[in-house]
Amino acid sequence: MITFNIDERSIISIYKGIEPNRVSTINRILSNINYVEEKDLKELMNTTAIKLKKIDDEEFLTLDLENTLNEAFIENRAD
Repeated sequence: MITFNIDERSIISIYKGIEPNRVSTINRILSNINYVEEKDLKELMNTTAIKLKKIDDEEFLTLDLENTLNEAFIENRAD
């Protein structure tokens, strides 16, 4: 079983789109890597995409993307 840490789940949450789809999410992550300057963030994005390739669509749809760093950011902006 592949597990995703909070940073990886946050990347997925950012790039999953309105209608979550594993392949589309992978493609969005990979297509945006070249726009990222930070080496660590690029590595995180690449690792996340690799891990997403190892799971199936059903498992993707069951990922818990609540309480990610992306969600925390959005909540803080609303305050």
